[in-house]
Amino acid sequence: MSETAETVVPGDLLVRKRKVAYEGDLHVNGWVEIIEGELACTGALTCLGLTIEGRAELRCRELVANVIEVDARNWLDALPPDGAREGTGPTMVRAERVKARVVHTVQLGLADIIARGDLEADYYQHDGNELNPSWDYAKGNRSILQRDYFEARREDEEPVDDEPVLLDFRLLRKTLTAGDNPFTRALLVERHVRKPTAGPAPVRPPEVAAFERWLDAHPGPQRATLEALDAELAAFGDASAEVRAAVRKLIVRAIKSPKLKPELDARLARLGW
Repeated sequence: MSETAETVVPGDLLVRKRKVAYEGDLHVNGWVEIIEGELACTGALTCLGLTIEGRAELRCRELVANVIEVDARNWLDALPPDGAREGTGPTMVRAERVKARVVHTVQLGLADIIARGDLEADYYQHDGNELNPSWDYAKGNRSILQRDYFEARREDEEPVDDEPVLLDFRLLRKTLTAGDNPFTRALLVERHVRKPTAGPAPVRPPEVAAFERWLDAHPGPQRATLEALDAELAAFGDASAEVRAAVRKLIVRAIKSPKLKPELDARLARLGW
């Protein structure tokens, strides 16, 4: 098999207490979970999300996932007496480049990649001060530490500008594997769900298609989209009930922040929607 070959796993991939290797690229149409095992591919690994825990290791050329969790709390136990990290393996990600929406790491599982500057993530959260005590918990763009970015969060946790958002990773995984997007920006890797064959899709009214294109051109922030609705909805004054229902569905899907829901409902009611 050549280096350019690709292996596609149709669902989740669990590597538990075993070694699994692939030649070329590996695409997992689901979640990759490595528990006290080893996964290697000579090319790029793309997946919905990745969880590594126990004495586990991942080796690949490039890693692209929406969510990455690396629990390396046993990392220090495996270090040689002189403290050198080179050659040590438990709970490690070894890749030339890592790209994700959200990364959460405990201890040193991604330390070498972070030190090289080869980690690209919207939100980085580190549990433990072994990497560098002076580092902030949140690395990267702090402007995303707001409710609008994360739809899957701990219900009892209120966002604080100077502190990391505590994410509900089980809810993130459930949402992503269901084929939904828990974030307010595009996914890096989408799940392809095979749908049953049906008759031809109904043709949508052109007004609905035009409004959806307008929403696509205004991806956020959600508040700005909300404030621009009055002018856009004025064109639907004589629209049928079917068209108005379709447009309302698109609005609710685009502006789904719990914080903005009362204001959205009030605005739609005022407009007769």
